Amino acid sequence: MKRYSKFVISATFLALASSFTGSQVAHAGDYWTGVLKRACPEGALCMYDTRTRSMGKFFSNNPVWGRYKWDNRADRFFNNGNRMEVCVYAEPYYYRTRSNSHRKFYRGVQYSFRYIQSFRDRASSNKWVYGRSGC
Repeated sequence: MKRYSKFVISATFLALASSFTGSQVAHAGDYWTGVLKRACPEGALCMYDTRTRSMGKFFSNNPVWGRYKWDNRADRFFNNGNRMEVCVYAEPYYYRTRSNSHRKFYRGVQYSFRYIQSFRDRASSNKWVYGRSGC
């Protein structure tokens, strides 16, 4: 009985702790990120704009999203890249002059709304990087 109660208490504590740490993995209720994940082709960074219900995708570095009419529009992201992570910047040409001005998206990870909330409608450029390389 003691073993069972320790396990239940430990599991409960772990569940509560993960809810307070702001886990980056998406919650089941994040409908649009799930849609994006299913529709994103292999090798792409996919973005979704919930206002217009449209999806965009990039397969390479893009210093100016305005050329593709995606500047400051994306509010969901999914990296379905082949081998690399992708850094998304709030300014063109990969600048990081503003605070909270970039996010790194790892391959195959479905990020929570909380992780990208302050970054919504701010993305303006992206650059692909290897593994633990910085943005």
